[in-house]
Amino acid sequence: MTPLRHAETRGQTQLPWLDSRHSFSFGSFHDPEWMGFRNLRVFNEDRIGPTGGFGDHGHREMEIVSIVLDGALAHSDSTGRTGQLGRGDVQAISAGTGVIHAERNPDPARANHFFQIWIEPRNGGEPPSYREGHARWLDVPGRWHVLASDQPGAAVRMATDSSILGATVLAGSRLPYSSPRGGHLWLHVVEGEIEIAGQALATGDAFAATDAARLEIVARSDSRVLLLDLD
Repeated sequence: MTPLRHAETRGQTQLPWLDSRHSFSFGSFHDPEWMGFRNLRVFNEDRIGPTGGFGDHGHREMEIVSIVLDGALAHSDSTGRTGQLGRGDVQAISAGTGVIHAERNPDPARANHFFQIWIEPRNGGEPPSYREGHARWLDVPGRWHVLASDQPGAAVRMATDSSILGATVLAGSRLPYSSPRGGHLWLHVVEGEIEIAGQALATGDAFAATDAARLEIVARSDSRVLLLDLD
């Protein structure tokens, strides 16, 4: 099964300080055909304007991963952790039994751009925790970079049977991927134009595959992609 999610069909939340695009039902956007994929529940592309942000709010029993493409993202939470992320940084929050956190753009002049991804955890009832790391996927092309995973070698660890990978693929090149899991894959084009399984995808489009042990990206232009290998 290889359904496509075209960029223009995503939901949108637009506020004076926020432009958010939702691949799945989220907040006031509800699409019964797109409630999630496997254990993936939220895949949002967010842009927060200068000094804007999400105030204190709570989560439970979810792995929440933020991947920063541009600008700054400041974090604080009820575990006492604070920090600031920049380009190429990755943050993972295990909400566990409950966490209150806030995310904001501390820059007074520049918007930020990041992806926020929610994946169901492997086990419930765990205490909340926080990790952050850095990956060079925006700057080192031609290979997969493991941004978040339950396996060693990732920029941050997730407590779920899934991996999030990122890659920059230069025009005219190919990048294969072989799944070490069950081959349940969600691929999102961050920017550029690619071809996969004979189908053309452009910026904001996504491709879902079930039982796909292997896929190959063909880059029609310099492109960046996020790939989720899910439970």
